[in-house]
Amino acid sequence: MYMKKLAVACALACGTLAAAGAQAYDVDLFLSGASAVQGNFVAQLPNLMVPGYVTACDNTSSNCSNFFAVKGTFKSAAPVPAALQGKTVRITYRTRGGSVWGVDPVATAAKIQWLDMDSATAGACTAAGAGYTFGVNLLCSPTGNDDGTANSFGPARIPDLGVSDVEPKMFTGINLEYDTGAHAYRTALSSTDLGGLTNFPAFQNAFSMPMTNVIPAGMFVDKGTLLGLLSASTLKLHDWSGVANAPLAALNPLNVSNGSNKPVVVCRRVQGSGTQATTNYFVNNFGCPGAAFSTPSRMADSAGFDATGIYVANTVTSTAANPIIIDPSYGYTVVENPGSGDVRSCLAAAQAGTNWAFKGDDNNYYQVTFSGAATGTTASYTNGDPSIGAPFGAVGVLSYDSAGKESGWHFHDLDGLLTQNVAAIDASGRPATSTAKYATAAMVEGVWDFFSEESMQYRNGSNGKPALVDVAAGSPTYAGSLSTGPVKTLSDTIIKVVGDPAYINANLGIAALPTNYVPDASVTTNKVAKGTKLGDTCNPKIPQYKAQFWN
Repeated sequence: MYMKKLAVACALACGTLAAAGAQAYDVDLFLSGASAVQGNFVAQLPNLMVPGYVTACDNTSSNCSNFFAVKGTFKSAAPVPAALQGKTVRITYRTRGGSVWGVDPVATAAKIQWLDMDSATAGACTAAGAGYTFGVNLLCSPTGNDDGTANSFGPARIPDLGVSDVEPKMFTGINLEYDTGAHAYRTALSSTDLGGLTNFPAFQNAFSMPMTNVIPAGMFVDKGTLLGLLSASTLKLHDWSGVANAPLAALNPLNVSNGSNKPVVVCRRVQGSGTQATTNYFVNNFGCPGAAFSTPSRMADSAGFDATGIYVANTVTSTAANPIIIDPSYGYTVVENPGSGDVRSCLAAAQAGTNWAFKGDDNNYYQVTFSGAATGTTASYTNGDPSIGAPFGAVGVLSYDSAGKESGWHFHDLDGLLTQNVAAIDASGRPATSTAKYATAAMVEGVWDFFSEESMQYRNGSNGKPALVDVAAGSPTYAGSLSTGPVKTLSDTIIKVVGDPAYINANLGIAALPTNYVPDASVTTNKVAKGTKLGDTCNPKIPQYKAQFWN
């Protein structure tokens, strides 16, 4: 019966694909960058689209962590603006690579990889199985390449609208992504290129440090401890004995500073990630003029990095069958994950003792041997200390848009702030049911400082690149673009909807900005922050309204 349903689904979906070459939409938009908008965007589709719309994501990940796309018809009612009501639409949303991909290629109008859910190429898209992430209909192969060239599934495409966890100017230095062609990290955008972007602070996004469940949720962790866990300085905490109140039985069985104590594992993001950039600012003090900062730890800082000796710097020498090994039993371990979904998988594997394999931003293949043994490799391998095994004490970097996806890990309190105020938050009657309600409430009231102000941006034409404009349906926005129709109107609509308290999902740890909306008089339904950094990460938070409750 399942195969029969799958065949029917494919017949419907693939029938649409067959006409892809002649497919035309009233509006066709490409959004790229951070994943923070993804959950709220997908949640709002029933409010925006006529039932029967088709969705797709990439077939390269199990959690839609790289691409999502939707096509259908807009409703003829609010919140769809009059200019878009009843229009056919396709929206492609790339989250692969994170925030910097919502900044650099948008500013420079560079063609990058996307996902053509209408590709006419045989095998480009297949029907998705039941229960897939977001309930998507199709799984598709990514289209084009990040160097602007076409691949077997079609041409690359210029993004119209970008989204980043921090504003564009923050992508410099250790926040710049890796260039696989040049085998080096990219240079920062020039002031001219940055000036070619018009950016809008969209909403506040709460962050915290996720930790594996072997670390008790009540264990006190402050910002200084995080600095030691995440940094490459001499103060680095190599194992959990350096954390004063780490539970000895679980993490430090010998109660000494070496030997069989559990090493610290860090499941971080790659450079170019807005989640990582936000963490680099909050923990390491990086990105603001005149600020002294500490250097975050990198994957090569891992004690068990390249245990097999197959890695050659700046050269892709690994394969899925013969990956670079990172062995956490050697000691302090850092894993640089391509997406937020990969961070969640890394944490889950560290807790469960299952190996975590992934493809890095340098196009190399990696395997973290949390199980104590390598799998699928052709190179010889001997682990460091067989007596050290799972569950590993791991700390990650995530925003609260991952709330509700905890598996083997939890969002950890910082400074005991949330734990101390649980009663006050619960008394407010906030409807959120996940752990995100505590950080969201604290962020709204102004006492939670680990947050970003999500930025969305498009080209204004001042840097010599064509500005994003609406054009006649069926025509591209400008030469070389694949986008058509009123894409600027749709971009403005998306910016409004994802930051409108009427549509914000409080469980995702986000809040509207007080510069755009007035806080509700009731703390029960209020989703508007009381203070703001005015879209500048380096600004102190400026109160706009008086907090209504907090100890």
